[in-house]
Amino acid sequence: MKILFATRGIFPYFYGGACRYCYFLIKYLSNFPCEIYIIYPIDKEHPEKRTFFSDMSNCYEFHLPKGRNIYTYSMNIARFVKRRKFNIAYSDELALSMLTFMKDRGYPIIMNRHGYHYWQTQAYSDYLKWDTLNALKEIALLLPRRTLDIYFTRKFDYLISLGTGITRILTEKIGVSTDKTFFIPNGVNIEFIKDRETERDKIENSLLCVGSIQHRKGLRTLLKAYDYLSKPPHLYIVGKRAFPGKDLKPSRKENITFLGRISDVELKEWYQKVEVLIVPSYSEGLPTVILEAMANKLPVIATDVGAISDVVTSNNGFLTKPGDPVSLARAIESFCSLSCTEKAEMGECSYHIVKQNYTWEKVARKMFDLFCYLIGK
Repeated sequence: MKILFATRGIFPYFYGGACRYCYFLIKYLSNFPCEIYIIYPIDKEHPEKRTFFSDMSNCYEFHLPKGRNIYTYSMNIARFVKRRKFNIAYSDELALSMLTFMKDRGYPIIMNRHGYHYWQTQAYSDYLKWDTLNALKEIALLLPRRTLDIYFTRKFDYLISLGTGITRILTEKIGVSTDKTFFIPNGVNIEFIKDRETERDKIENSLLCVGSIQHRKGLRTLLKAYDYLSKPPHLYIVGKRAFPGKDLKPSRKENITFLGRISDVELKEWYQKVEVLIVPSYSEGLPTVILEAMANKLPVIATDVGAISDVVTSNNGFLTKPGDPVSLARAIESFCSLSCTEKAEMGECSYHIVKQNYTWEKVARKMFDLFCYLIGK
């Protein structure tokens, strides 16, 4: 089987959950009988060519110019693969959008759009208060982006959904038929917790928030929630230290520590130090950080967006309404009121959910089986 795999970026060359997803999906797909032809861009900040799969004999890497936007990059890919033959193609986001116009290509294209963030509530009224210029840009571009989303999403032969919430967006909002949509979740490399010989002592009532500093990640809502807490637990925030927007700063600076950008090794250590992960986003797909935290036996407090409710339930965490600091504060208080035993039981539940359904071995197997099915149709 020859697989064309086009992505907007490969971790750690590019940061972000989708880039990490592509890296591990390729890595584990390479264990199956196939040849993977990987295309990813070169960033101006990193002009040197790099290879990430040179130790895998069935992976072939190609670098193409990033272009001004996803569409020019996609056009570069279409020109590059025009006379090449594959059995199936995988498109990370819209990387292969221009290839869908080639009717004589002879193979299906399956696309994973991850979060479909333009279709999830963003609370722009709140965004306007602290970062007016960027908020106005987002509002102005919302309708064109949704229009392009509908047009190009429908052109792909098949679509990947990361979970229930994403399937609902595809079928109800974008109008994709259910027979074109296949559920395959995000995955996590569960091996990284096996080198832990003993359980570490946890920092009592400690929360960890991980993510890029942008409006849709909901950090401002989390900082507002702290104003409603009589005894705020210690919050550790991984990401940039400085915030855009003049008033996006905690009014209560006690018990809030900004860790800045940290390495993967340091992040794994923090998973083992804190008691709970908190994800206050306005929109998500199925965040890698949630699965990584769950693999490290952490409960999760998160907003009910994207596919998060597929992995976070009352058994291993709390779900809240996006953009609601009061309900987020109540969830934090509810977690802190639990006994150590109850918190540990939630953490064990998280671990078993991931181990049973979300390891990369199982996710890659589902993807490979889907490829075989689609080729045989």
